[in-house]
Amino acid sequence: MIKINAVDLVHYTQDQIDALANVDYSVIFNDGVEKLTYVEEITLSWHFWEIHRRFSKLSVTSNHFLNTRNISSVTHAKVMSEIRKDCIKAYEGQDIISELNRVIYIATNNYHNFVAGELNAYITGVSILDFVEILDIPEVKAINDSVQNDKNVTPYQINEAHKEIHKAMLKAPLPNNPIIQYMSHGLFKANQGLQCLGPRGYVNDGDFHGFKLPVRYGFAHGITDIAEYAIESRTATIDAFLKVKPMKDAESLNRILQLSASSVKHLHRGDCGSTEYAFYTISGQDVLNDMHGMTIYDDELKQFRPLNKYNDGTLKGKTVKLRTIWNCKHPDRNGVCSTCFGELANNINTTDNLGHMCTIELLAKISQLILSHKHHTDSAVYSAFNVNEQIAKWFVLDTVDEARVKLKPDFKDRNLKIGLRSKEAIALLNLTQVDDIKGLSPERFAQLTTVLMSLDGLDTPLTLSNDQNPCLLTDAMLNYIFNNTELVTFDESNNFIIDMAEWDYNGAVFAQPQRQFSSSDYADSVKKFLTSPAKYKYAATKFEDPIVALTYFHDLIRQKFKISLSYLQVVLYSLWVVNPEAGDFRLANPGDRLTGAFAVHRQLLLASSPGLSMAFSYHKVVLESPLSYVSTNRSNHEFDSFLMPK
Repeated sequence: MIKINAVDLVHYTQDQIDALANVDYSVIFNDGVEKLTYVEEITLSWHFWEIHRRFSKLSVTSNHFLNTRNISSVTHAKVMSEIRKDCIKAYEGQDIISELNRVIYIATNNYHNFVAGELNAYITGVSILDFVEILDIPEVKAINDSVQNDKNVTPYQINEAHKEIHKAMLKAPLPNNPIIQYMSHGLFKANQGLQCLGPRGYVNDGDFHGFKLPVRYGFAHGITDIAEYAIESRTATIDAFLKVKPMKDAESLNRILQLSASSVKHLHRGDCGSTEYAFYTISGQDVLNDMHGMTIYDDELKQFRPLNKYNDGTLKGKTVKLRTIWNCKHPDRNGVCSTCFGELANNINTTDNLGHMCTIELLAKISQLILSHKHHTDSAVYSAFNVNEQIAKWFVLDTVDEARVKLKPDFKDRNLKIGLRSKEAIALLNLTQVDDIKGLSPERFAQLTTVLMSLDGLDTPLTLSNDQNPCLLTDAMLNYIFNNTELVTFDESNNFIIDMAEWDYNGAVFAQPQRQFSSSDYADSVKKFLTSPAKYKYAATKFEDPIVALTYFHDLIRQKFKISLSYLQVVLYSLWVVNPEAGDFRLANPGDRLTGAFAVHRQLLLASSPGLSMAFSYHKVVLESPLSYVSTNRSNHEFDSFLMPK
């Protein structure tokens, strides 16, 4: 065994690293830690130490070493992230961000070139025999046989089968199987591999309505049933559809938000000295992860400190005192201090436009999600029916299927009627045109958000779901309407009134739809939140409290992405102006940023800054609008100098 100091290894040349003997090593780091290792770990870690060679004050500590980490596509980024953080601490008070980013870029490039060259001889492919080898694992075969022989397999059973197959293959004694190797190292998307090795599952049509029949075979088995083959083909239809209008819409949103958010220009290094904070609940680990590095007030220490996702696990489920951009006291209304922004300030160059950078972080992922929809497609599933306090007065969950609700038995023989709004159930009129409804999907006849519950002559409106995810009639309810037309009447607004006198209370009435994740619907919900007027139920303009709006925005984004709350707050803050109703579209006053309101995005584009307005597409409207000439309460923008050079 050879003992060597890490600081000496840092200054080795490439030739010296290549000449290291293939023996065991004991590497001593500057923090006093001694690591037993081998030449491969030293060689890879040496590429990360390009940062140490450029920044001499930076010590080589044990966390800057590969140290038996599982090699994946992000391992180098994780190690260099730790090195970067320590480097910024070592040069505290000095603006090294731009140079540090440049060196990291060089180190990353050198690392990739080295790995690509050295591992070229070891690159492996995947053949159908590798899939067959996994399919022959006894546990995997038993799971597949169970699903394939069950014509009534449920979405839940499909997902459980995928989980069990994943476990079985990872513990199987097949160390040379490339599929297992790729999955173990995160280089192969598990959901795609499991659709090959297990059942494909439930599929939605082009309108995202679910087929009743599952595809019980996976791609590695071969989908030979003509019905299942036709069902699976619809995923390609959805993918082709998303490449047209949804992709254009996403790019349009990308453009307009980048333009408008650019009004939040500056990131000021240091602390503005604010003692104010907002209350924010850390509901789980994913929220804690997104808040990593943001500033909270520690009641025990009696001071502000950065939140740490590794050390602050005890804060899960608690409400913390969080410094946000709305609490910042920096005098620049178009900027924020790095303390109120969070430690991610260390990732942003001094010359970068803060709003532009934060918007790119969010919208690039949304565009990529739509572009890669097929790679994010799982088996369609039913979600449990959300029985809130109001719904619980009338319904209970079906114990067999939690996606459905039954009427409470208390209402039997009590003159109960259910009203369906005509605009949500107009297709029920078509039931009079058919002789048999066997095989017809309830989704085609009604998609419900609100119903009218009438008991003993007293009417009560009841909200079942939202516009994004309307609930459905069950097969039993559809059959009841079809077979009891004499119990269906209409009120003065042409709403359907269904008398439940003959209803079997063992049957479910309403159900959640079977849905696959729709990237276009998701992107549209983000767009509507950020750009729609208050008449849209879930628009930012609906919220009076910016922190409540930020919480909703964060919940919306974390459904699919892991994006720092530091970035999200800036995107949302770019819409928060002094008083849009009074025509004051400047960003909130720096002394009191919590006083303001969210502006409708189109209005913001037209009235906040002439440079911003002309950079978009409203040239004629801008030139003809009197507001363009008389309004002085405008937010500054990077593009103003193009129209009005000094």
